[in-house]
Amino acid sequence: MVGFGGTALAFSMWWIYFILPAGPALHLQRHRSFFFGYAHMPIFAAIAATGAGLHVAAYYVDHEAHISAAVAVASIAVPVALFKVSLTWLFSVMICVDRTVIAVAAGVVAALAGSVGLATAGVSVPICLLVVVLALGVSIVIDEKRGTERMNAALEQMKAGA
Repeated sequence: MVGFGGTALAFSMWWIYFILPAGPALHLQRHRSFFFGYAHMPIFAAIAATGAGLHVAAYYVDHEAHISAAVAVASIAVPVALFKVSLTWLFSVMICVDRTVIAVAAGVVAALAGSVGLATAGVSVPICLLVVVLALGVSIVIDEKRGTERMNAALEQMKAGA
C-alpha cells in the first residue's frame, strides 16, 4: 500500500506541477523569470522531503522506525502541504490570484492535517497515505474542471495587455 500510495503521490504532484502553463506565463512576463526560478527552491525541497517522508513511512510500516503513526504521516503530509502552498503562491504571482485555486489549496492543507489526525486516532499509515493522495486527486479534478478555464482567461488577458 505504501508503494502504491507513493507512486500515486508522485504522479499527483507531477500533474499538479504541470497544470501551471509556465512557458506562456514566462513568455508574457519575462520580468518575473528571476522570481520564477528561485520560487522553485521550496517546491524542489518539498518534493525531496516527500520522498524522505515516504521512506520514513516505509520504515514505520516495517516496524523499523520507533515513532508514532502521526509522525510518520506528518513526514509525508507536511512536505506535500509545502508543495501545494508553494505552487499556489507561484500560480498566484505568475498568472492571477484566483479564489478557487486558493480555496482548493486550503482544502488540501486541511485534508493533509486530517490525515495526521486520523493517524493520531489509530487509522493505519497506508490508509492515511491514501487520504493524502485523494486530497491531491480532488485538487487535480477541481483544477482541471474550473481552474484551467480561469487560467486560460488570465493568459488571454495578459496577451491583450502586452
